[in-house]
Amino acid sequence: MTSKIDSFNQKRDEALTELLEKVESIIEKVDQDYLISTRQDDDAEIDKFLLYFSKVWNQHVLSEYHGTNIEEAINNPRSNTASDPRFYMFTPHTDPPLPNSHFHDTYRAQESFVSFVNDMNNKNSGITDYLCMYIIHLFGKFVEVEGEMSPLWLCRWPDGLKEIVREILQRVDNQMLAMIENTCTDWDESVNCANVIMEDSSNNIFQQMKQKSEVLMGVCEFLFDSQISRNGCTTPEDDQDPQGHCQEMPPNLQMTLDMCKLLIYRSSWNIMDFVSTAKSQVPQSEEYEQKWKNHHKMWENWSSQLNARYWWCTARIDFLQGNLDKAKVSFEECKRILELGGCGDIIIMNCAFDALINTTIINNKIGSLESRKDLPEDDWSRAITHFADAIKFLLNWVSDNIDEDRVVQFWTTIHSINEAISKVTEFMENGHSVANLPANEYKKFKKYFRILYKTSFEILFPKTEEIVNSEAELSEPLHILCVRTWILFYHLLKEKPSDLDEEDFAEFLVTVHDQLGERFICGADNGSFLKFCIKTFTELHPSENRVYEYQCCHCLYRVVLSVDTEFPWDHKTQPVELDIKTAELLFKNIRNYINEKPFRTWQIKNDVKDTLDKIANIVIPPRDDRFDQCSWRTQHFLESEINFYEAIQYKEHDHYVSDLGAVSYRDGGEDITDLYYFRGKILQYQFKTRTKSNQTRAIETLEKAIEQFTYDLSINPLRFASWYALGACYASLADENLTWNAEEIKNNRGKIANYQRKSFLCYARAAKVITWFSGQQSPSVPTEEVNFWRDFGYQVYSMITEPMSMDAFQLNPYHAVLWRKPSFEDACAFAAFCFGKAMQHERYLIENQPDKENGIPTIHDWRIPYMLGKCYQKLQRNPEVVIQLYKLAVDRTPEKSGVSGQEKILDAEYKMTSALSKYLMENKIKPSIVEKYLGIDEENGEVVHKEPQSELGIFDIQKPEYRNAYDLICSKLEDIRKADKTKWHHRPVYRHAWLIFNVEQKPEIAITILSPLFHLKLTSKTFMNVWKPEFERSGRHFIYVHEYISFFMDLAKATLDFDLLNKMSEKLRKASNIILKDDIIQTKLADAYKHVEEMKKPIIDEEMIDDQNNEKEESDERDDIKEEHKEPSNNVMSVASLITQDNDSPMTIDFVEPASNSYSEI
Repeated sequence: MTSKIDSFNQKRDEALTELLEKVESIIEKVDQDYLISTRQDDDAEIDKFLLYFSKVWNQHVLSEYHGTNIEEAINNPRSNTASDPRFYMFTPHTDPPLPNSHFHDTYRAQESFVSFVNDMNNKNSGITDYLCMYIIHLFGKFVEVEGEMSPLWLCRWPDGLKEIVREILQRVDNQMLAMIENTCTDWDESVNCANVIMEDSSNNIFQQMKQKSEVLMGVCEFLFDSQISRNGCTTPEDDQDPQGHCQEMPPNLQMTLDMCKLLIYRSSWNIMDFVSTAKSQVPQSEEYEQKWKNHHKMWENWSSQLNARYWWCTARIDFLQGNLDKAKVSFEECKRILELGGCGDIIIMNCAFDALINTTIINNKIGSLESRKDLPEDDWSRAITHFADAIKFLLNWVSDNIDEDRVVQFWTTIHSINEAISKVTEFMENGHSVANLPANEYKKFKKYFRILYKTSFEILFPKTEEIVNSEAELSEPLHILCVRTWILFYHLLKEKPSDLDEEDFAEFLVTVHDQLGERFICGADNGSFLKFCIKTFTELHPSENRVYEYQCCHCLYRVVLSVDTEFPWDHKTQPVELDIKTAELLFKNIRNYINEKPFRTWQIKNDVKDTLDKIANIVIPPRDDRFDQCSWRTQHFLESEINFYEAIQYKEHDHYVSDLGAVSYRDGGEDITDLYYFRGKILQYQFKTRTKSNQTRAIETLEKAIEQFTYDLSINPLRFASWYALGACYASLADENLTWNAEEIKNNRGKIANYQRKSFLCYARAAKVITWFSGQQSPSVPTEEVNFWRDFGYQVYSMITEPMSMDAFQLNPYHAVLWRKPSFEDACAFAAFCFGKAMQHERYLIENQPDKENGIPTIHDWRIPYMLGKCYQKLQRNPEVVIQLYKLAVDRTPEKSGVSGQEKILDAEYKMTSALSKYLMENKIKPSIVEKYLGIDEENGEVVHKEPQSELGIFDIQKPEYRNAYDLICSKLEDIRKADKTKWHHRPVYRHAWLIFNVEQKPEIAITILSPLFHLKLTSKTFMNVWKPEFERSGRHFIYVHEYISFFMDLAKATLDFDLLNKMSEKLRKASNIILKDDIIQTKLADAYKHVEEMKKPIIDEEMIDDQNNEKEESDERDDIKEEHKEPSNNVMSVASLITQDNDSPMTIDFVEPASNSYSEI
């Protein structure tokens, strides 16, 4: 055990020394008086106090139950005593004796207990009466003490009894006073009063009168002493105080004390009347006269002591209530009685304050009252005085004997010191300086602060292992004292002229935080030290101290704001409840954290997101005319229809947006206004990175994000980023409704068009804001403007193409007269304009930042030239320009996709190949163009560039140059299909089958190629084996499905495959969720059936005739021969049979329409 203690002490000393070296290296540059390593004159007194401090603390943590009084002293802060010097006018009872033998002598205690029980049984009353009689017994029972009779109240009670008595009095004080008031009010006049006084019996009327007075006096002293001990504690009456003022004297206690004093006064007169009557009844004999004198003298002494106690208690009550003149009169009356009666010192054993009464102490009290007239008038000086008085008051309780009263006052005074520290710190933060105090006050302050400073080291490095291992809640007031001391100490160092720089002060706070964190107490006092550190680090040097701020934020709010991989230390602090100030402080750090994230990604940790949600619940939203005006304008704007040709004009300001600029403002200090934008971006990022395909939850997330962005725009109507994000959210909402089900598209077509309309409006507003207010609303990330124009163009392209086909641009009859609905060509041209703007900004960034710089990657987005090529193709621009754009997209396409399961991005490569095939068959390009982009030299693996033909020709597969170009296209499509190992890309499959059918006129091979896109087995629940690749536009899936089903029907029709049509018909009945144009599909299916039936019918008729001829062959040979040479009729023999019988026919056996009629899609 000894070795264990030695090891603990050694580690403690080493840690203490290490901290002192760090802290004192800073302190010695400022004021060496605070150096602990330097001994001073009062260090012996301080060491004695610290030893007592450790003993009380250790005893506290070792006790399992501390009693109600101690628990209240620990848990109920003294909220007003630090600013009220009257409390320190009460002198603690510094040397109380041990409990009286009456309480621990087994025989006497048992005898007293039996006597009390017998009295209770004789009374046969209720529980309230029993409790009242128990109180009367404790305060009025006379016992022999050192040869004299004394009430139990003036004998030292054991620990714990006062707590029980206080709880009983809270319940029965009124009943007990009523019971006492009605006793001993008169006596039998026939009885000789002198004989009664001279009797030794304790049951006579005179002893009962004395007992009544002792009970009333004792209860009055007990209640008032308890009030001083608990001064500042919250009572039920305080909770009902509407002004929030702490009652110095609760009304019910004031009534009880007044009643006690009144009854004492009446009882005293009653006793004096009894004594006066007895004096006239004393027998006239020398023996009785001497006996009377002795008893009369005993009564006088008792009466003088009782009166002195009465005026002593009255004076202190008057003083606490602020009646200083009345208190002085009462003290002087108490002094007069003591001097007149010749009484010695009176000791009220069970009082924690002012237990000793004598003339010297009374003179000191009167002098203190006089000195109160010279107290400083200003609040700052009073705060300094109270700070010193509180610490001095705690020193006065130092004793070798630690009882309940001492422990209660220890914790109560700790609370007072905490409030005094807080008050002084508050004044210093507001510009007051300790260094400017008068010399005597400054010296006193430094003396007591040094005690406080050394006490904080005692808290950081406890002397016992039991304290170190105890729960933090048991010692919370001490932890508060520690952290407040260090905050005050920082202010003291800061106000001194020195050579300290910002790094020294930051190092000081970091050192203290680390040590508080090791003890897991840096978050004490509702995180006051951590809040102070965050504020100070920001003022010293924000960027260099940000890592320290993030550590404080982690301790204070349990949020991890570290951008790098270093995780903050876990100091096991309890997160504080946010208020307005702390919310703004925390949000400022979250804002820095978000801005420092690489490339401004919105991958935010869950704890940060939850904290932002808490901040949003606390922050009061702005509600003023400006906010209402912006909110109304934003909502009105989003509900309007699209005036396309006005929306795309950027050269001149329109008055609407200019007005928004007039009402928009952002105060520099109102960083909290970014809150709604941040929350919206986080929700938007959650939607983009969701892992499960839950449409309902995805839509809910988008709607929440829209709510946040809309709210932000009501505060900041010219924030480009919010308009851009809001447009993207509405676009995502439209895409979500276009993705999952064809029936939903048909049923919700109006809603989807509405989302697309709002998205267009938001994008258009963002474009105007960034164009007209580029200086104020520049994108936070350089790539953001590139992405904006790309997304804007992408959204317009989605609106004008299938499945929505310009629905969002519809106008009501009123607007149709005033405005002009855009044509498909104009809308498509604007989409191309957007993609062109994106390429323009992209080129600028590439030219100015050729390499990765400042964490911003160089942009090479393949989707921009890809979509620009699609727009140009729709607009029938120069085919070779379109092919060049697709080729640029191919060159930019990354090696791998970012989506799991889709390893290759083949969209651009397929689109270039598809465009080449279409342009070639439409005679818009020469075969050499195909060879230029697709021709590969087998030996060298290089692209073949053949000389172009002199002029465009007609597509003819029989010509070598066209055959070669066609073969290159088919070979490229096969290569794309082979590269798609996971079979996500279905477009190359369709295009290859389409070419085989329409060019080579081989429907059977086309069916073989296209069949993997279908599930034709009736046992399979699904119909199509077509999935959405990573970059396929929402809703296009159903357009492609329609196209593939139509083409498959054409192939079945061409091959006269009745069975295939039956299977498709069966599948189509259960495929309503993927069929967008069901009426067209059904019509096409019926036409296919009809065609196959018509083509199948001549063959069936021919077989029937052959059977009939065989039956007639035996009966009539001439008829049979005649029939054999008969010419075939048109309704019996088919074209197919003629071709099959003609072995010399050059025609190929197929049943397809001429290839020239198969280009309707192009």
